[in-house]
Amino acid sequence: MVVEKIFDDFLTVREGLTEKEREFILHKLIDISVRKGELIIKEGDVGNSMYFIIDGKVKIFKKHLGKELELAVLEDGDFFGEMALLDEFPRSASVVALTDCRLHELSKGDFKELIEEYPHLGVKIVSSIANELSKRIRLANRRIEDLFFLTEGLIENEKFREFCNLMFK
Repeated sequence: MVVEKIFDDFLTVREGLTEKEREFILHKLIDISVRKGELIIKEGDVGNSMYFIIDGKVKIFKKHLGKELELAVLEDGDFFGEMALLDEFPRSASVVALTDCRLHELSKGDFKELIEEYPHLGVKIVSSIANELSKRIRLANRRIEDLFFLTEGLIENEKFREFCNLMFK
């Protein structure tokens, strides 16, 4: 049931899993309960696992100069923290539980073991992660484009330039 829930939402490989593969994956996933408001990932920390949301809702955000920028809200069937399985960099954003959550954690070590034991499954997981990262990059590109044109419009506005000159003299 648990593995089917994850792979229904995360991958389309459920039908292709053998009982041995299901057991292997189930054995590697750590069941975690998180309370509403609890910080799951802190930006800048070293990460070595990713999370699947079985039940609940989380917010991914960054803080800068005391202000919070919401990057995404994820819920049942979504996953986060996947970059920690792929690189050695610190966490790029924080994640907080918006509701009580039930998560499954997959460590980098267990992920590597899964790839070694079941390469075809590893390829499907990496492909699914790449697909999700591609969607997130496209969204980020749209946001950058919007900010570029907004900034350009403000700079070209005569009254805005006068205001800036007064403010920064």
